Amino acid sequence: MKPEYWICYVPSSGQGILLGNEAKSFFDRVEFDKCEGYISRIYPEGKDKLIVIDPEVKFGTPTFKGIPIEAMFSQYKSGEPVEIITSDFSISVDETIRILNFANDNLNIAA
Repeated sequence: MKPEYWICYVPSSGQGILLGNEAKSFFDRVEFDKCEGYISRIYPEGKDKLIVIDPEVKFGTPTFKGIPIEAMFSQYKSGEPVEIITSDFSISVDETIRILNFANDNLNIAA
């Protein structure tokens, strides 16, 4: 397989950087502000997934549909059954399980 490369050009400085395949993975998971060019949202699992990190929503806490992931995970760690969490947040069991797995793997939350 032929390697892919990206060239990132910074107009203000005139610098160019040659980026490898790893850069594509990064760019596939971020959304840039259209006017300012800074990263406005991060999708840790990809843009087509459930979790989003947006500094404008809940101070950048990972969320799902505006619901803080840590709120769901705290309930789970306290012994709440998945079915109750699903009902409390009006989401599907599959979504709940995927969110809890993400939280377990990525968040440092004590019960």
